[in-house]
Amino acid sequence: MSDETWVPDPHCGPVDGRAWDADAEARAIGRVEIFNATRPDGLDGWTMSVERYSFLREHILDAIDRGAAKSQRVQLGEVIQAAKDRYSGNQMFRHARVRNLALYVALDLQARCEIEATPNGRSSLLRRSGVASALVDRAVSVSPTETPQLSKITVSPNRR
Repeated sequence: MSDETWVPDPHCGPVDGRAWDADAEARAIGRVEIFNATRPDGLDGWTMSVERYSFLREHILDAIDRGAAKSQRVQLGEVIQAAKDRYSGNQMFRHARVRNLALYVALDLQARCEIEATPNGRSSLLRRSGVASALVDRAVSVSPTETPQLSKITVSPNRR
């Protein structure tokens, strides 16, 4: 699929600045506010521990980067299954549905403009966002001890 035929998934961001403010507050207490670009305020209404979020975020981005060496994109279903296989026995994910958490983090990363997805039959194709570097300072970190610096985020009220 060429870039010309890449149709963005509705979960692609950016989200409103209020969502970023809520995320900064959540990170101050060790949580990450989960974003959802299909919601009016950009928030999905719940938080995840920074530790879990960081594990899944890195897993998703690493899977996309490994897939980029071959085809520039990877299927969402494959990324989620790999996360399930990798983390289901991990103590940090006990009593959690790894499949669901990986899906929510993938949707969150789309809302944060870190990745893009396009529908592809039964599963979406994922790739790193070409928009992210234009929207977010590359120094933004999801480290448990840092709050993202979001001064370079620009959101147009008419943008969906």
